[in-house]
Amino acid sequence: MTAGTEGKVFLAGLIMLALFIVVLSTSWLFFPEWYKAFVAVIAGAIFFGRGAGISVGFAADLSFWKLIAINVLIEMNLVLLFYPLFIFSWESILKAGKLKTMMERFGHHAKRYRSQIEKYGLLGLFIFVWIPFWMTGPMIGSFIGYLMGLRHLYTLAIVLLGTLLSTICWALFLSFVQNWAETIDPRAPWLIVGGIILIVLISIAAKKVRR
Repeated sequence: MTAGTEGKVFLAGLIMLALFIVVLSTSWLFFPEWYKAFVAVIAGAIFFGRGAGISVGFAADLSFWKLIAINVLIEMNLVLLFYPLFIFSWESILKAGKLKTMMERFGHHAKRYRSQIEKYGLLGLFIFVWIPFWMTGPMIGSFIGYLMGLRHLYTLAIVLLGTLLSTICWALFLSFVQNWAETIDPRAPWLIVGGIILIVLISIAAKKVRR
């Protein structure tokens, strides 16, 4: 990937981010209930993963396909922003302190998984993005694609496909679970959200303890 191409990918991410902000601002002014649901889904997806983002969306009564679209767009926006930044950091073009440190931490995770995935090529990368475990997903997957030497078009296409199918699978599963749980207690969808967040926090804490 040339520096010019990396810059175009980053620019696409900035444009998508700007569109997100416009949509958020519009919904805040004219559709406050939808705005609250949108913000909750974004926060859940970014901080606790796609499972939490989807669970929040269902609990907030967002429709199935609207919820999938929001989650996929959130994750792909992160890829378009951080994929070029990771490459700039890896090639020592990016020297900003905290940002470079964060990219190096992501790079550590990407290198750790690379050897397991590289022997399976594009299929291995797709499965890595698709499976719903912590620290697997589109952002780390895109970094692994770069370390594997894949063309950026292949990397981004595989990441998008894996993210889309994973989000649909998550949504189908959580829709079934939440519909069943609601027959027991109307508050159950939010309890499921809390449970997913708790699992993620315990997973993070356990990894820190092991280190």
